[in-house]
Amino acid sequence: MKTRFSFGMLAAVVTVAMTGCQSGSGPTAPGSTVPKITVPGSTTPGPTSGIASCTGDGLGKRFQGGAFGGGFVTGIIEVWNPGDTPCQVSGTVTFTAQTASGATEPNAKANRTQKISLTLPAQMKPPAEGSDQHGYLVADLSGFYRDDSQQPDGLCKPQDEVTPATLVLSIGGLTVRVPNEDPAISSTDQGVSRTVYGCHGNIVLETVAVR
Repeated sequence: MKTRFSFGMLAAVVTVAMTGCQSGSGPTAPGSTVPKITVPGSTTPGPTSGIASCTGDGLGKRFQGGAFGGGFVTGIIEVWNPGDTPCQVSGTVTFTAQTASGATEPNAKANRTQKISLTLPAQMKPPAEGSDQHGYLVADLSGFYRDDSQQPDGLCKPQDEVTPATLVLSIGGLTVRVPNEDPAISSTDQGVSRTVYGCHGNIVLETVAVR
């Protein structure tokens, strides 16, 4: 079995302004409130004069699958800057997912309004498989595949389970698109999922932060 990511181990500076709510250790449904928080560390917070904005084409990015069970599956989008100069990421965070034909999944969304502003250092290396993502920009995702309030028994029918082809993370003017697949996970790996999926495409962006 492969070692997958950990949601902890925050090690960079990022100021996050949030509205909405997250409590406890599990995924959060839309509609609650969290205070403004500051995560200590080494990445430069806020816009910095003279540093260009990051672009989607200039950044490294990938999806990494996570654990599943209890009605939901987890995964992350990892983003890093392989370029020769630092670049800035700043703005409101949004999330969606798309089918293979490019259609948007209406039930894939962020579960709160979140704004971030930070500078990614130059010459970042791709994260090692199963690493703790120290210093990388990470978006935590949860897909809810079991429950369906539209059904009499409250359970999702197999035909209503949706696995998008592409995951789309946007922060201000920056947009990154990643295939919804982790090729490092094989069919013999136990307790981990190669993709993130949900009933009627119910996939939620939980948080975005530099770890």
